[in-house]
Amino acid sequence: MSRSPQAIELDPVQFVLDEETASNSSHTESLLGRHSPSSSDEKQSTSAAGAASNRPRILIPTRDMIAAAAGRRREAPSHVKTVVVGLLGLLALAYGVTSLLSLGSRFGGAPSVRVILMISDGMGPASETMSREFLQYLHDTRSVDGGSLLNGSVWATLAGGFERDGFGLTPLDEMLVGASRTRSSNSLVTDSAAGATAFSCGIKTYNGAIGVEPAEKKPCGTVLEAARRQGFLTGLVSTSRITHATPASFYAHVVDRDLESEIASFLVGTGPRGPSVDIALGGGECFFLPNSTKGSCRTDGEDMLAKAEELDVTLLRGMNDLRAWHDGDGHEGGRVLGLFARDHMSYEIDRQQNSVLENEQPSLKEMASHALQYLENASAGGKGFFLMVEGSRIDMAGHNNDPVGHLSDMLAYHEAVRFVKEWVDKSNEEGTPCVLISVSDHETGGLSLGRQLTTKYPEYAWYPDALLNATHSTEHLGALVAANSSATRDWLRSEIYGRGLGITDVTEKEIDELWPHRKTAYWSNRVLADAISRRAQIGWSSAGHSGVDVNLYAYGFNASGIAGNRENTEIGSYIEHAMGLNLDVVTMELNKDLAWHSTSAGKSPQTTQRRTEVKHYHGDF
Repeated sequence: MSRSPQAIELDPVQFVLDEETASNSSHTESLLGRHSPSSSDEKQSTSAAGAASNRPRILIPTRDMIAAAAGRRREAPSHVKTVVVGLLGLLALAYGVTSLLSLGSRFGGAPSVRVILMISDGMGPASETMSREFLQYLHDTRSVDGGSLLNGSVWATLAGGFERDGFGLTPLDEMLVGASRTRSSNSLVTDSAAGATAFSCGIKTYNGAIGVEPAEKKPCGTVLEAARRQGFLTGLVSTSRITHATPASFYAHVVDRDLESEIASFLVGTGPRGPSVDIALGGGECFFLPNSTKGSCRTDGEDMLAKAEELDVTLLRGMNDLRAWHDGDGHEGGRVLGLFARDHMSYEIDRQQNSVLENEQPSLKEMASHALQYLENASAGGKGFFLMVEGSRIDMAGHNNDPVGHLSDMLAYHEAVRFVKEWVDKSNEEGTPCVLISVSDHETGGLSLGRQLTTKYPEYAWYPDALLNATHSTEHLGALVAANSSATRDWLRSEIYGRGLGITDVTEKEIDELWPHRKTAYWSNRVLADAISRRAQIGWSSAGHSGVDVNLYAYGFNASGIAGNRENTEIGSYIEHAMGLNLDVVTMELNKDLAWHSTSAGKSPQTTQRRTEVKHYHGDF
């Protein structure tokens, strides 16, 4: 039985402090602060000697002793081999069990897990700074309920996250984990198709590719398709056309993003593998209507809405349908397709100003909440789900160089993120693992917060207050200008610049710049965008994308697993492993019989005519 150090009386003769001798000299005793035993102490010393002789001797070795010990070969105890063999056996057993569990996970045996991927299309680091500093300005000046850019009831919560005399954080700031590199396989500057395919398939591909690899343009299995194949529920939410590049890259396989007529067939479920999306909410009804119908964008006479009904898909064509579905038992299951706009959905600022009820559209947050409620109910007791939520029109405002539309949709995205984070917390607290990832596919516009307006040394400033009183996006205002054949200079000054952009000091030169373009919506839009950008001292380097890294955010279950500076393909790989998916099996199934797939742009089983009436963006150079 061992004894505590305090219980052992150490005799000075047991120590050898002089490494050259082993004597019990008085010198040694003096170093310990002890005196030599006198004759009067002999009896006590003699009586203590017997007890001391039974104590373990403590010896401090000399250098010679250490050198001699090091020179002798040390023999391993006889039980070491047994221990090593035992450890190796345990490691082999652990590896085997882990492999079996992993195999079951990859082929359908994964536990319940929920993955929500939010994509802020076109929102780069400068854009995110812009939205934060605008909210800081609102808070510091107590302007939340004033001005026209924001609906106070919606944005007060966001601005309320900022300290009055300090600096606040947006919902995204609280979950920053790294950055994503955005280049595609054929360009340092990606487009949304290649960027989203990196997320969905985990591969680099060429600009314009939807769910196909770059070499032979063959289909690649996506995380959404693999998730549904393995028993998960799947969903898509987008403020663009639901057939647009980003959402399409999760469920379709075409060699050119323009083939939205063909893309619609994948969503409805008439593609080669049948349906893969349980709930899809967004815009783009025109690609589901036959080309004989007014307002159709299709290149053929296929009625995709009729085909959807034949496949028992619940169609929600507008807010009335959405409300009725919400009030009924629609959240309990069955495939759902919600189309809330003919083309892209409205910018948030224009949506808020819409007073025509029949044109009312849900917000990004509202669509996300419906999708989450549906997926939670429909997957109860099952394996969980995968949901992609895209704030699409952040990108399109960047293409227009419009700070008003850009900011309003970024704030709408922040509000959606705030709601989803609360939902993630609830899911994890209730015991179902849930992770939220937020990332942009690329930056759009080359935004800078600061702009040199003259040849003089530039001013170090940008002015968020210049955006506060705008009531519409410049795209909306440009369309109004083009639609008014009787437009006058005074009308442009009062209604477009004044009421529309909140610009009360418009100059004659600015009216002169707009006047020649008053019959062209896009160029009117660009002139107006530049007018308000100058006042805010916001700069733009491009009407296209840029190649900068974008911020990467994660929150919830195993959020740290994606931290760091990552290739965009790693986001797809992270989702694959988090859900225990096997994309290779889906890819093999897609490529087993390619009679349905064409590698020629613009050609498909349905048509050889490419659509031309709806451009990628609202204006191309």
